[in-house]
Amino acid sequence: PTWSPPLRAAVQANRGLAFCQAGYHYAAEEELNAFLSEAERLPAEDFGSIQGSTPAQSRELVLAAGHFLRAWNRMALKRERAAEDDIEQGLRSLQTLGVENELTWWGWAFIHARRERYAEAAASLDKLAASPFLEETERRDVHDSAEALRKHGDSLPVFQQARAGLLLGRALLARAGGLEHVLTVALGPEQAKQLYAPIAWMQRVRQGTATLSPEQVAQGAGETLDRAREAGSKGWDALKQRLGDKATAGETPP
Repeated sequence: PTWSPPLRAAVQANRGLAFCQAGYHYAAEEELNAFLSEAERLPAEDFGSIQGSTPAQSRELVLAAGHFLRAWNRMALKRERAAEDDIEQGLRSLQTLGVENELTWWGWAFIHARRERYAEAAASLDKLAASPFLEETERRDVHDSAEALRKHGDSLPVFQQARAGLLLGRALLARAGGLEHVLTVALGPEQAKQLYAPIAWMQRVRQGTATLSPEQVAQGAGETLDRAREAGSKGWDALKQRLGDKATAGETPP
């Protein structure tokens, strides 16, 4: 109790995160409740400046992080309705900060649908479908989900797909400048180049095979297998010659 309020709030937040990661979710709930109560009472000037933001913006950023963290913990406690309340509060803080991207559109669509505000949920999906960082098939899926909400009010197909998380992650990565840029900022140009090289190669393979028909892919695979067998036969013959043709294995290559 004698600590300064900002220090006390920071320790409560870190303790809540540690308990949540360790699986002590009831203890994490107590710490995060105390943290959010403390943070909401603090005046904006006590938050200082985070990455060039104003104290008021820093306060909203801290509150958003706290609500999302408590939502994550409450999901583990199966307290879904309380978790949704936290997600909505976190989204409102981001809205105050002017943060708007694929993840916030998805979050609002989810919250509006859970609150049975289907028209608002569909409008959020419309924004997501208009993102230039989604592929054409993904845009169609999101658009179909928006139409399903408008017509039925009880269906959200895009959230029932396991690839929804991949869709959002790829869009946010593209918005940030792409994987190569993110790796360069985080690790430096040399290490980023080493890590990104195999990924770039796989992307070229994917783009190349995407233009081929299934018949062409099958033909190419067959020709590659034939060449591999031919090379194996030559290697087998060379080995037999080195051993004076006295190999104990079968006369044909495996």
